[in-house]
Amino acid sequence: RGENAQGNLVYHEAVLKSFLQSLGYNAKSLNEGQAVVFSELADENFTGIGISFGGGMCNVSVSLMSMPMISFSIPKGGDYIDKSVAEVMGESNTTKVRIHKEENLDLSRNPQDDMSRALHIFYEDLLQTLVTRLRSEFVHSSQLPKVDRPLSIVLAGGTAKPAGFLQKFDKILKAEDNFPIQVAEVRMAKDPLTATAQGCYVAAMSEIFPIVPPISLIAATGSPSLGLTVWVAPNSRAHSSLRGSMSTPMIVVAPARRAAARLISRVCSSSPYCASFTRFAPKVLVSRISAP
Repeated sequence: RGENAQGNLVYHEAVLKSFLQSLGYNAKSLNEGQAVVFSELADENFTGIGISFGGGMCNVSVSLMSMPMISFSIPKGGDYIDKSVAEVMGESNTTKVRIHKEENLDLSRNPQDDMSRALHIFYEDLLQTLVTRLRSEFVHSSQLPKVDRPLSIVLAGGTAKPAGFLQKFDKILKAEDNFPIQVAEVRMAKDPLTATAQGCYVAAMSEIFPIVPPISLIAATGSPSLGLTVWVAPNSRAHSSLRGSMSTPMIVVAPARRAAARLISRVCSSSPYCASFTRFAPKVLVSRISAP
């Protein structure tokens, strides 16, 4: 926790990875925020902001077409809230605080007792810390290309479960003057407790069957370029310019504003995957990949 959170995370991640590799698994770490993106933002082409509110920390990922552009964590979470409330309330442990939080807390209503009031204060502190850090990351990031559409934010994790949490987060976010990006909506994950596990499953399956083409945006002042791996094979549903083509994975890098057909014309040869290009949005070429 606190200043040692990052060091503890590095240590435990390395120990767990070593153990899993000793059992024959190919273990890869994944930011919980990015796992939320994989679980909840498929309809937005895995573009948006995923936030996992856990017990020890909150994890955030800003994703563009499945690629994390910004990832960070803050060393505050549910445990910080429980311990802080217990301390100011004179409780020897956090059990009573947890029970009160799970059974009575509603962050959308004015608190009616001292413990609820303390919970409101520390929840607001956590959310304000996170939103302030998110703003700072957007302002100072040199890796994020210009985003020309509003982004959705999805919240998950056990700490996000209390009634009124979504409204509290939305209120604090909207209180930020001149937030660096436009926000399309803020919503809860379909199942906040299992969203990160579901996202890890999606990520693991994509290692076997690439359901989303790996995409990286190459920064260029005023005119970003799009770099993507494309799989093309005969597919009756594919765009007419793709029918009869065969392709192996290859990297295509071109100015983002170039027409889709000109990008596609760069691709050739054979592949075990079928690509069906669905649309060409400004600065983004979107494709769906499926196993034969």
